Amino acid sequence: MGYLSERLYEFELPFVVALVLTAVLITGLTVWLVMKKTVIRRKDEELERARENAGLAVTARNRFLANISHELLNPISTIVGMNEMAMRENAEDVPKPYYTSMMNYCFDIRDSSEQLISLINNLLYMSDIESGRVRTEEQEYDTREMLRSVLKKIRSRCDDKGLSFEVAADEALPGRMYGDTGKLRQILTNLLTNAVKYTEVGGIVFSVSVTERENALCKLRFSVKDTGHGIKSDEIGKIFKAYESLDEKKDSRRGIGLGLDISRRFAELMGGTLTCESEYGKGSEFILTITQKIADQTPAGDLNADEQPAARGRYVPQFIAPDADILVVDSSARSVEIIRKLLRETNVFVSSASRIADGLEKIKDTRFNVMLIDQVQLDTDEDEIIGRIRETDPLLPVYIMTSSSVTGETDYVSKGYTGYISKPVDGVILETIIFRHIPEQMRQAPDIAGEKQVKDV
Repeated sequence: MGYLSERLYEFELPFVVALVLTAVLITGLTVWLVMKKTVIRRKDEELERARENAGLAVTARNRFLANISHELLNPISTIVGMNEMAMRENAEDVPKPYYTSMMNYCFDIRDSSEQLISLINNLLYMSDIESGRVRTEEQEYDTREMLRSVLKKIRSRCDDKGLSFEVAADEALPGRMYGDTGKLRQILTNLLTNAVKYTEVGGIVFSVSVTERENALCKLRFSVKDTGHGIKSDEIGKIFKAYESLDEKKDSRRGIGLGLDISRRFAELMGGTLTCESEYGKGSEFILTITQKIADQTPAGDLNADEQPAARGRYVPQFIAPDADILVVDSSARSVEIIRKLLRETNVFVSSASRIADGLEKIKDTRFNVMLIDQVQLDTDEDEIIGRIRETDPLLPVYIMTSSSVTGETDYVSKGYTGYISKPVDGVILETIIFRHIPEQMRQAPDIAGEKQVKDV
């Protein structure tokens, strides 16, 4: 009997152990399932809420930046517009020393305004980039005119600082290409502006060459080389990072903002690269490589031709059209007044409406040549508004005045608008757009007789 009990004990012990282990496993599995349905699920929900809150925060920040940029650009637009009107004033019988001083003040105001606008736009660009809303906006462009428009301002800034400015262009550079001319212009402007800013002695060399060509594609190499302070090798990595600056103890004269980071991101967005080579104390070279489509193989020609500044005379508009009428929809009376003054020499009549509803009523009674709408008036009903306009006047050219860097021409055109005008509004661009939509029989040639007579005293 004792032997049998021992055998049963030996058999039951492993069974009991197995039973206990099974119970433990079942209990553990049950606990895990409960945790998965409660604790883990709660964590997932918290993470999801955090992601949603982060998205809302980014949206709120972007909306704030867009709103504040609009509020900032409104007074800047007034400054730019009034300054342009001052530069257009008739200087007849004005003493030359006084006139020269006033014009120099106007040039300083213009340059400072452009720098301030650039800073605001850079903040918007970074916001758009970080939110993933930036995309390429490709269009055909005149290579020579695009480059000369960028180089013209840099040339005058070099003259102001007593720096030399050389331009070297490849003879094989195509005359017309297809690409994102807006972003390309922004990159080149940033590079050239920085070169002038950080160069005190010597000069700037800008060059562009065709490094590869295959069928309708060509690879371009843009170079901006200066004789400025240069950058130490261990600091080069910082210059393409937003919100960082170089070590002030090592180089108290060089601070880096957003321009280069934006330029690098734009280059990468277009499938290109932006790099820097520098020798501390001797200067830097920034190299942009990018591929563009060839629209016309005819050579672009000499970028230096006809660059001598013309003598400034009486402002002459592109056209005169006293029978033309445009409608401006803008809640800012100052903005409307600026447009009126910019178009004063054209004799175009400028009607206005402070609300989109009033503008829609006006186009029912009057045949306008062009309609300009401030972007803020669109709110979130862009499609509905253009639809209502087209119901009344299917052929009316409608342009959006905007300070936003997100929406490009393609987006507006796809919705039914004719295009957009950047704010602050450029008087020459405004005239060009209106000229495009005024019938030939309405246009008159401007009176070019007589020039500003500035007295020598």
